[in-house]
Amino acid sequence: MAEKNIITGYGDATFRPSKNVSKLGAVVMIFRTIKAADKLGNVDLEDLVEEYDSVLEANNVPSWAQEAIAFALEKDIISEDELEGFIDGNTFTDAKRIEVARYLGKALNLYLKEDINKKIFTFSFKDIEFIGSKDMPYLDLLIDRNIINGAGDTNGNFNPNKPIIRASVAKMLSVSYDILEDLEVGQVEEQVLPEEEQLTVKEVIITDVFEDSETLIFKDENDKRDIAGIGDAEIIINDKEADIDDLEKDKTAKLYYDEDGKIVKIEVDSNITSFEGKIKSIINMGGYYLITVENDEDDNRETFKINDDTVIKLNDDEAELEDLEDGDIVTMEIEEGVATEITAQSKTRIYKGILESSGVIFDRYPKIIVKTDSDKIYELRVDEDADVKRNGKTKSLMALVKGDIVIVTTEYDKVEKIVATTLENEDEGIISEIIISREPKITIINNDDETRTYNVSPNADIEIDDKDAEIYDLRLDYRVNLEIESNTVKKIEAEKVELSNTVTGIIVEVFDDFDAITVRINDGNGTKEISVSADDASIYAENDSRAKFRDLDEDDEVIIYGKKSSGIFDFIANKIFILKDN
Repeated sequence: MAEKNIITGYGDATFRPSKNVSKLGAVVMIFRTIKAADKLGNVDLEDLVEEYDSVLEANNVPSWAQEAIAFALEKDIISEDELEGFIDGNTFTDAKRIEVARYLGKALNLYLKEDINKKIFTFSFKDIEFIGSKDMPYLDLLIDRNIINGAGDTNGNFNPNKPIIRASVAKMLSVSYDILEDLEVGQVEEQVLPEEEQLTVKEVIITDVFEDSETLIFKDENDKRDIAGIGDAEIIINDKEADIDDLEKDKTAKLYYDEDGKIVKIEVDSNITSFEGKIKSIINMGGYYLITVENDEDDNRETFKINDDTVIKLNDDEAELEDLEDGDIVTMEIEEGVATEITAQSKTRIYKGILESSGVIFDRYPKIIVKTDSDKIYELRVDEDADVKRNGKTKSLMALVKGDIVIVTTEYDKVEKIVATTLENEDEGIISEIIISREPKITIINNDDETRTYNVSPNADIEIDDKDAEIYDLRLDYRVNLEIESNTVKKIEAEKVELSNTVTGIIVEVFDDFDAITVRINDGNGTKEISVSADDASIYAENDSRAKFRDLDEDDEVIIYGKKSSGIFDFIANKIFILKDN
């Protein structure tokens, strides 16, 4: 990958395999893989960058990534909404494993052109419940192509929401490059060596920074002063992406120059250390505070100064010093005896939300996953002797069910008490998706035209036309009544849809003025064309997203629910599903 200029190293001649990859970096490296495999074709990158100029500027995309992001937007590898989350202030957001799988799957299928929009997927991952149905086609494609191991890690998990590291991305892109190269005829053109191999480095001390003119004044080891423009130079402070306003006087920095003498990168290592432990005391000294923290591992106790510039976060939210209490667990960044940043977790915390895991997960230790009312997801370690109450009665941990409404109390990040409440309800509609896995799921379009996805209990009672059945006997066009407990289906009563109420075929013509279409079908005696009124029909595109009549096109493959008619039209549609668009 280094030889193909897809992944580069750092200025200190390291690769840093365990370092997290940002979303921006992932898309850039995928783009470089396509480019190195000579698959860009006749794409005019300059025109693309110009076309998406306003989007790139609005999202602060640096110049070195603009071609890649413009290409990804143009080819629907990412959306503009996704791009908004790539950069948070001056920080590049880490990419999750499932996000990179989605980007890479979309990119590869631009050239593989496989039909990945099948509706039933089978995975062996234990944590499949945390993978969205929209991402499953791309994950399935990468597994099929041996880019991702379908068996998961040593515990059988895919870990979709964990950050992905550079070593993993290098492996995935290496296999992807070989796949793309096999699709082309001829030799891959010789690639340019990574730019950093041609850079020269100078160690200096910053004496002044002028943000408006993007100018740096510094002195070298001989105290000789110099001045240079920064321009679009990449700025790295303590191994993190930074901006010009983060540069400080009297800091030692490494300046990287290209062959033309232009500064292309600035690296600064502050004298920042970290300290972790429990708060023992906070003392008001008048103009400042002293915080004493004890590290349980080595019983080391240290005291640091807190001033007005100290940034404090408590339980992932911004906080004030008075919000901290003795016993809270803190991680602090220390510079010259002053705590510049404090990240704290309360000794006792209460989480209110929905149980996202299927009861208790037994891994290295028992744990549950809770989605709070603010849509944050927490993985919490559970004390084996935790007090559990469900629907007002004392229960064991095994009685918890995914979808339960829970109030969880932790002490030092360990669950001590769980109060769970079951939600029981019913739903009915037409099956639009079935996922067979360790934890099966069923998606229906209910009678209110809403898409709903539920987990299916392994012990669910399933009947089809009043006869006992298995989940494997269900079909995408069956009408079902569901009995649900905490988002888990306990009973399914299904009815086969009469063929007279269903039409499957190819759209031949679209009549916009009348909200009508002509569909070519096979009725067993050959093909024929029928007219269909879609005036009051609900229309669904791929992944069960709602669509409009204008989204219907000639040559689309559709399945239509409704009834025959003896009037102007042969068939009156109630629901139309676009199975495969043109």
